[in-house]
Amino acid sequence: MDFFEQEVKLLIKRDQAVAIGAYVASDPALHQQFVAQRLLISPTPSGVSPASFSQEDKKKVALLNLEAVAPSSGEASPVAAKRFGRVLEDKEQNTAAARVLYKSAAVLDESAMDPRTLNRLGLILLNEKRFEEAAAILKKAAKKAEEVQDPYLTADLKGKIYGNLGTALFHAGFPKEAREAYAAAKDNPIAQRNLDLLKRRSRDLP
Repeated sequence: MDFFEQEVKLLIKRDQAVAIGAYVASDPALHQQFVAQRLLISPTPSGVSPASFSQEDKKKVALLNLEAVAPSSGEASPVAAKRFGRVLEDKEQNTAAARVLYKSAAVLDESAMDPRTLNRLGLILLNEKRFEEAAAILKKAAKKAEEVQDPYLTADLKGKIYGNLGTALFHAGFPKEAREAYAAAKDNPIAQRNLDLLKRRSRDLP
């Protein structure tokens, strides 16, 4: 086991991840080993304040992740991060790696995050029981779904976004907001069933 395996891999904790990733990105030898082993570091670790790291360091980590996933693609962009994230999620069922790439895309250019990708990221976080983080992402997805023109955003998918948002809000401890999200998911029968259940269990809500 070499130095990289012994030291860097084991030292990557949530509150150190971005700082270590930025250091790896700036060191040619570590950079090469990181990419060769296809390791990934979240540029926005869960449970760590976004203000803990500089935007520059977050971007270094996001670009490093892209190289690790597709070192020969020559493309380091939010579009590439989203595309490789979908491949990892759909074909390899590697949702943890997909989550890192979707977050990397957001770090590189948050305006490029479409409702579909935000919903994917939010659903991954929801399934990982990171409810507050999932709710924050899904709120962005719902907002963009109302504001942007996206030919791939069907009524069915929009209903799923609001349904996922309702579930995240409910588990995060916001039943009133969850009910509002479920009510907005008019084309989602599961969300409507959840809304009916929530109404029965929350008679004290206005």
